[in-house]
Amino acid sequence: MTKVSVIVPNYNHEKFLAPRLESIVNQTYKDFELIILDDASTDNSLEIIENYVNHFPGLIKFYPSDQNSGSPFIQWDKGIKCAEGEYIWIAESDDFASIYFLEYLVPLLEENKEVGIVCAKSNAINANGIEISEVHPIFRGFEPQLFTTNVSLTKYFKGIRFIENDLVYRCLIPNVSGILIRKSNYLGAGGLNLDYKRNGDYDLYFRLLSFSDIIFYNRTLNNTRYHDEKLTASNNAQSFKELSSILKPIFNTLKLSSSKRLEIMSFYFTVYKYDIFLNDTFSVIEKIKIFKNLSSLSGELNIKFFKFCLQRLKIYLAKKLK
Repeated sequence: MTKVSVIVPNYNHEKFLAPRLESIVNQTYKDFELIILDDASTDNSLEIIENYVNHFPGLIKFYPSDQNSGSPFIQWDKGIKCAEGEYIWIAESDDFASIYFLEYLVPLLEENKEVGIVCAKSNAINANGIEISEVHPIFRGFEPQLFTTNVSLTKYFKGIRFIENDLVYRCLIPNVSGILIRKSNYLGAGGLNLDYKRNGDYDLYFRLLSFSDIIFYNRTLNNTRYHDEKLTASNNAQSFKELSSILKPIFNTLKLSSSKRLEIMSFYFTVYKYDIFLNDTFSVIEKIKIFKNLSSLSGELNIKFFKFCLQRLKIYLAKKLK
């Protein structure tokens, strides 16, 4: 049985495909299969992929789609259903990895049977592959509690404790390219909920870690690429609607106090309120819907929301009266 299934879901990433695939085929750990999916790309992706298929015929399985699915999670799910490996690495087509990614992470799953996810440290790079941050922005401020400098460089968390103390605050598994997942745990969690278009990974991590554990590994093995397509796809009304849907049952299950709910949701409120209200790509109705979704998770945040709306209305009227 193949130990690892590496799944590369691609859509119009011809600019990034070669470094991504090079970082996989050159892995020092060799017991893996490579599954490439293409979601009906309109650029030169197919030619690049077919070149790699021809060069590595025994390694690569290629599944092109005739029609775009409209969701990366549909592609992830398709790849996992085709996977024969015990462990899953979803290597997004615009990122790339250290050639030691599998060599360092596979033993952590082999030696810790209760662990469902191993997460390496990620950095951030721009479209040209130049490092813009030594650590992924989501990790910033959480590094001391997630990573250790002990000899093994590993920090072990019981899954349910990680959910209660860390994951509810934000998705501290910021990039699926930087993790290795035990396939049996993925299946045990019920797989991806394909109703989610933006936050399907966050929802999966809650369910998977409700019965398995996680290890964070303090070595940068993944490069998360930031570019225009990724940035514009992340902040939209759908994301906030899904966030509310995911967190509401979690908050209820954990029986969080009103102060705890406010503490968690205030982060999203503070970070995104100006990005949305001052962004002309959102209609007024969309802006209201987004904040209603966020504030529905905390009664106290609802009050903050209305105060903010009144503040913005006063500013708007003052400008009109000038």
